[in-house]
Amino acid sequence: MSLRRERRRSAPPCRRSAARSNEPQRPQRSGVDVTTDARGLGESTTALSLLRRRASRLVRLLAPLVVLAPSSLDADQLVLSDLTSLVDVTVAEVDADGVLLIGARRIGWDRLRGGEVAPELQEAFDRHVVELGVPLRRLRYRLTIGDYRGLAEGAEALAPLYAESASPTAALVRLAAFRGHLESGRRAAAFGAWLALQRTDAPSFDAEDSRLPWPAVSQAGLWSPELPPVWFDTEEATAEFDQVAAEFSAIPRPTPTARLLFASLAIAAGRSSVATEQIAAVTAPNENEKGWIEVLKLSLDRSGDGPTTRTISLRQRLPSLTPEVRPLALYELATARLADRPSTDITAPTLDLLAIPAEYPTAGTDLIGAALHAVVEASIAAGRTDVAQRVREELERRHARSWHVRFRPFPR
Repeated sequence: MSLRRERRRSAPPCRRSAARSNEPQRPQRSGVDVTTDARGLGESTTALSLLRRRASRLVRLLAPLVVLAPSSLDADQLVLSDLTSLVDVTVAEVDADGVLLIGARRIGWDRLRGGEVAPELQEAFDRHVVELGVPLRRLRYRLTIGDYRGLAEGAEALAPLYAESASPTAALVRLAAFRGHLESGRRAAAFGAWLALQRTDAPSFDAEDSRLPWPAVSQAGLWSPELPPVWFDTEEATAEFDQVAAEFSAIPRPTPTARLLFASLAIAAGRSSVATEQIAAVTAPNENEKGWIEVLKLSLDRSGDGPTTRTISLRQRLPSLTPEVRPLALYELATARLADRPSTDITAPTLDLLAIPAEYPTAGTDLIGAALHAVVEASIAAGRTDVAQRVREELERRHARSWHVRFRPFPR
């Protein structure tokens, strides 16, 4: 019985089954798999529909902004002097002062190397990059490294373009003129450039501007230590006076310092009436200015033909003068006494002059140099060659950058 059943189990399949077995088999999925796929397909369809609806709403919301926003293809591009680029900016104006961007930011030609701007501005832009950018970058570079010799000539070639400007570019040109004139010993011309700087906008003092050698400022608000109000070259003061007067007249509201500096130059140039007018215009002087005015009045009296008693009054007031003004008063009093006394009577005035570097070392290189130079001259005239030699060595060793050492050296 069991044998017969076993044979039935092992009997070959029928022809129909054999035929089906020769057909390619289709993969079968269980009922559970089909249900799972159907559910996933339904969820995917729902998620896709939700994304489409959200995208449609987002497009409707952003459509007005897309219409109103400027295309980046229309934006300007600028290449700065350090080869960095400004993209997506809009240049509104091109002139000698530089490019004016939308938003009121101005970039000078000394900071630009090129760029692409609106077609109607491109020609002027390219021309200014070459004609102004190259010399202005040269001025900035030389100012940064302290190479001032001959710098005034390059600045003066550009100055007419910026005569009426108050821009940072105009300030750069005037600073170059100031440094160049000081380097060449033309102190009156440097004063003219200093006055021009007073009517320019305050520099931004970013990383580049902070490296520029701006004029030193007195803590007391008086003259710059680099430009004390003593004019050693009266010929140059006379020759430059009219140009300096034009720069002074262009300042809308001159400060008391500017007025008194201009008055000191007027005295040196023989324009006493101008000096008197400017001194009178300082109507409410502070203590520093009061002392300075007394020194100027002594200079005015000395420039005239008659005798003066102001020397005595200024000498009496000397202890009450501020420390900022006292070295200038000592210099003026000492040189006045040396001019009025015999060449052998030099002890008191030379002691006054020697007190300037000893007691007021911050008085400024040119003023200290002038005091020591006057001591050497007086000592030579009095036959005290040993004193003259010692003071001369001190002058040349410690104050080699002073005006007198560079432009009025003693013969060897």
